[in-house]
Amino acid sequence: MRVVVIGAGVIGLSTTLCIHERYHSVLQPLDIKVYADRFTPLTTTDVAAGLWQPYLSDPNNPQEADWSQQTFDYLLSHVHFPNAENLGLFLISGYNLFHEAMPDPSWKDTVLGFRELTPRELDMFPDYGYGWFHTSLILEGKNYLQWLTERLTERGVKFFQRKVESFEEVAREGADVIVNCTGVWAGALQPDPLLQP
Repeated sequence: MRVVVIGAGVIGLSTTLCIHERYHSVLQPLDIKVYADRFTPLTTTDVAAGLWQPYLSDPNNPQEADWSQQTFDYLLSHVHFPNAENLGLFLISGYNLFHEAMPDPSWKDTVLGFRELTPRELDMFPDYGYGWFHTSLILEGKNYLQWLTERLTERGVKFFQRKVESFEEVAREGADVIVNCTGVWAGALQPDPLLQP
């Protein structure tokens, strides 16, 4: 099976690792390549904040809730690894502040120690009247991309710096499966008016 993943940001490389982990013992031979016109340190991931907290998710979508939970649990399972610092993975606590009371978020039972702020804590933020405290995870993109690249290289994944103009071009080269992980550029590769950054 010949798989090509287009894109080398966090979604592209983590998808590649998931494909390898799930199928390397089932599909033999499994040949995985990553095509990207930019690799770390020039990806969007390299400059993005990696704080785990669903921002624009639909709280009524069970698939999104499941993905969010799985991501948090996966990262949390790595936080005590000896190389967690190399991944750029850390626990981080903080506040979410609001002018008025807000309903609890759908992810309140996913994070650690979620609670409403006490009056004493709110006194520190006189412009706000309500808030939450919790512990979440932060993942530094630049470190995580390097870690993913090393894991994938160890597993025989090949990386090619090239700009892909179409899926057809990759299919003509013999790819059986093509995975589009081009992020904000995905709409240029596969025109779709519903696909927006």
